[in-house]
Formats: sequence, structure tokens, C-alpha cells
Amino acid sequence: MGLVDKLQELLDEHQLTQKEAAQRLNISPNTLNGYVRGNREPDLNMLTKIADLFEVSADYLLDHHPSHSFCTADYDYYIRLLLKEARVMSDDQLKLLIRQARLINDYQIIRKGGTEPEGTDSPEEFTAKKEKKV
Repeated sequence: MGLVDKLQELLDEHQLTQKEAAQRLNISPNTLNGYVRGNREPDLNMLTKIADLFEVSADYLLDHHPSHSFCTADYDYYIRLLLKEARVMSDDQLKLLIRQARLINDYQIIRKGGTEPEGTDSPEEFTAKKEKKV
């Protein structure tokens, strides 16, 4: 996902219009529209301002991961999204979400350790088998 997609996603997530975001960035709406459409590219200074506005890193905006596949900025971003969604969930939904997260974690540990259950090719299959045992 490139800058164009991420900008639109962040505008939607923060429920900002391009005009509102442009005002906060102290640029014209046409300039921001150029960034969102991919017709213009922000300079380093503007990229930093955009990252600050949306509380993400410039690396996140550029989809750049210097030395690892999942940087801290991505982690923080997804945690914020998860918390936003969790605020409107019922207790039962939250319990299910936590249970699924634990199952995914268990699956990843087993895959890394090489002791994956026989015939399991995906987290969904692993979850189904584990659910039968519970």
C-alpha cells in the first residue's frame, strides 16, 4: 500500500475531509488533493507534518521497513485501530477477540518451533482443531 492509499485510509480513519486536513497542515486543499490522487509528492518537511497529523511515522506512510518486516510505527497504528474497534464491542465480542489472538499466537509459536499439528496449513485450520479439543 503506497502513500496515496495510506493518505486516503488515514483521512477516512480520522474522519477528516481533505479541506480539514489541508487546513491543519497549512497547505491548500488542491495541494493535499494532489498528494491523495498521486499527482504530487510531498517534500520531506510536508511528509513529516502529515505523519505528525496522523500520528504515524514517515516510514509507515512510505511503506518503508528498514530492517524488519513490521516496524514499531505499524505496531502502534494497528494497536490504535484495535483499541478503536474494541471500544464498541460487547464483552462477549472482546472475549472472543482475545481468545482468537491467543490462538493465533499459539499457532505462530508452534509454527516457529516446528511442532505444527499434522495437516495444519493455516491459522483457521489450527483454530478449528484447537477448538475441538477445548
